[in-house]
Amino acid sequence: MLVPGFKVTSVVHCPAYCHPSPMQGLYGRDHQFFHEYHTATKTREGFIDWIDKYVKGVDTHEQYLHLVGNTRLEALKVKSERLASPVNYASE
Repeated sequence: MLVPGFKVTSVVHCPAYCHPSPMQGLYGRDHQFFHEYHTATKTREGFIDWIDKYVKGVDTHEQYLHLVGNTRLEALKVKSERLASPVNYASE
């Protein structure tokens, strides 16, 4: 992503911060995590348990990543570049 410098006040390095959603060019969507969420939260009790584990049960992002697991996060990382073809939208 390109952002003009005048719009940036700070930059923070926070790996997998969008998990379980994808970050284009860095890692893909964790489909299994979404599936596990939907299965676990079909009941009120299941939802409360899930929130207690993944939201209230961690104090830092690092703890969340540890809970998710390094193996899972490594599997989501982009392994190679697949660039799109250039497009010229100008009319001639």
